[in-house]
Amino acid sequence: MKNTGPVTNQEYLFDADQELISSTDLTGKINFCNEAFVTVSGYSRDELIGKPHNLVRHPDMPKEAFESMWTYLKNGKAWMGMVKNRRKNGDYYWVNAYVTPVFIEGKLTGYESVRRFPDRKTVERAEAVYGRMRAGTQNRYLFLQKFKNYALRLLPLVIFAAVGFMISDTYGFIEGITLGLLAGALATTYLYKKRMVDIRHAFSDCFHDPLAALIYHQSDDVGGQVAMAMTSQDARIKTVLARMVEASKSVADETQVGLSRSQEAHEKIEKQQQETHRISTSMARINEAIQNIVTNVKETSNSSFEVKELVESGNQVAMKTQAAIEYLSDTSQQVASTISIISEETSRITA
Repeated sequence: MKNTGPVTNQEYLFDADQELISSTDLTGKINFCNEAFVTVSGYSRDELIGKPHNLVRHPDMPKEAFESMWTYLKNGKAWMGMVKNRRKNGDYYWVNAYVTPVFIEGKLTGYESVRRFPDRKTVERAEAVYGRMRAGTQNRYLFLQKFKNYALRLLPLVIFAAVGFMISDTYGFIEGITLGLLAGALATTYLYKKRMVDIRHAFSDCFHDPLAALIYHQSDDVGGQVAMAMTSQDARIKTVLARMVEASKSVADETQVGLSRSQEAHEKIEKQQQETHRISTSMARINEAIQNIVTNVKETSNSSFEVKELVESGNQVAMKTQAAIEYLSDTSQQVASTISIISEETSRITA
């Protein structure tokens, strides 16, 4: 497996109410991660977006676990399992993961994972199972488990055989044992078939992987798979709720941005209204000034007309005065001429 960084033996425990959410494209590259995932992983958001999701894979995780996951996902089915992840500083953390394929208009476009804090008993079982898988002893363990389960299934036969032995005095030894075994076989077969029919109807469409059943419920038989189916359904519901909460957070963030922009727009409109009021007031003052100018122009025009009349009247007076002066001048000349004549006559008389 690719070396993604240092590894320590220090476990990182996150809050049980945190939900680590991320989504990837079809190649496994991260295209979304929530704040909880960023915090727990120890990476920054920029370091995660666009990178392969196996950036947080821990080397203790057996490849068979991920092979199982990809088999389900590529067939359009959800997968659930315990995963040991590595933080940026090398510490590890366990998650209870529920991964689902994402379809848009019927086309598979990527995958989404919601991870929660697991209980300690499940972590211990996962460590044991994954440890055996890495060591190559898991198949032997499963064989012993199956042998144990078969032995438990044969227990009713032994009980019925014992009952047959006890009644052998009445029906004979062979007959009693045979009757007991037959009754036990019939009862076991009936119960097993009934159980299988119920199981088929109960979780035919649910995730019930044997490996997951072994980790979550300590058994990979039918009973364990039924329990796993119910566990996966619970995880599915929680995953849907987590997506809704995450989506509501996004909507709330967008709403807050929209509200902020609306407030900014409102403030700008109020400011614009104030500017408009100032401009309107200024225009009113300008209009008043124009009216005053018009009035002054009219008054000036009237005064100019009066001045014109006065000038014209003055011109007439001046012309009359000039005519009078000219008349006086002519009269003076006539008087002077008359005086001259009288003087000449006076002089002749005296002589």
